[in-house]
Amino acid sequence: MINATAEGMRIVASGGNLTVIFIGFTRTGKAVENELGSLASSTGGRYHGAQDGEQLARAVKLAALQCRPYDLLDASGKMEVSGQTSGLSRELPPGSYRIRVAALDQVLEEPFTIVADQTTSLAIAVEGDRFVVRR
Repeated sequence: MINATAEGMRIVASGGNLTVIFIGFTRTGKAVENELGSLASSTGGRYHGAQDGEQLARAVKLAALQCRPYDLLDASGKMEVSGQTSGLSRELPPGSYRIRVAALDQVLEEPFTIVADQTTSLAIAVEGDRFVVRR
């Protein structure tokens, strides 16, 4: 039997571009959940568990949030930066901005302000059946 976590770490360490996201739809199987969660974590991914249809729909949405395209616009609406959502930070000069994120069938837009010497964090979350931007 292959050690999935070690194999995932080997691929990432070799320079391979691999991110694994698992969605488990089961009422049992903690050992499998733990193994898949470890493999996903070793590649920078995640494991999302679901035990019913509602949780499965939510898990699919959460998995879709892993890497969404976004644009950062300045106060005048000029594009400053485009990229993919991730846990990585990006430095911006102080000022007023607007983030625009495509999240499945939604386009989220949220104004925010960067203040010198302060950290501003934005996150995409699921509330009910919709995506939202949180600070």
